[in-house]
Amino acid sequence: MAMDLDSGQILDRVEIGDGTKSVFVDDTGKQLYVAIKYEKRIVRLDTSTLKIVEQWNNLPSYPDKIILSEDNKKLYFIQLNVGTGINDLYQIDLNNNQISSVINFSNSAIIKVIYSNNLKYLTLLVENHINDEFSIH
Repeated sequence: MAMDLDSGQILDRVEIGDGTKSVFVDDTGKQLYVAIKYEKRIVRLDTSTLKIVEQWNNLPSYPDKIILSEDNKKLYFIQLNVGTGINDLYQIDLNNNQISSVINFSNSAIIKVIYSNNLKYLTLLVENHINDEFSIH
């Protein structure tokens, strides 16, 4: 939904899918990325029209968390789910729409991701399922 923050009035609404999990706005405020977890899909909306301008379907993982790079050229996504063995941080190269795994932790799961204010750095909390140890990367 688009809302007027001064009045609280809902200006418009758009249906994009089941299980909206995470959103990220680019630094211009003109592009909104939305993760639709249960459909393994991410969409990009134009914030002025609330129209879907691009979407990535059939992702290799359910996108719980999305982060846009500082230069707006890469969109990172990850499934955060302790105990599932999900161990990849993925990226979508927004120049060519290629999806790839950026980093993989064998026998571990990424359970939390934090990004710096300037979007230059990601910090990952990783749990090793074999020895039940946590590490920060």
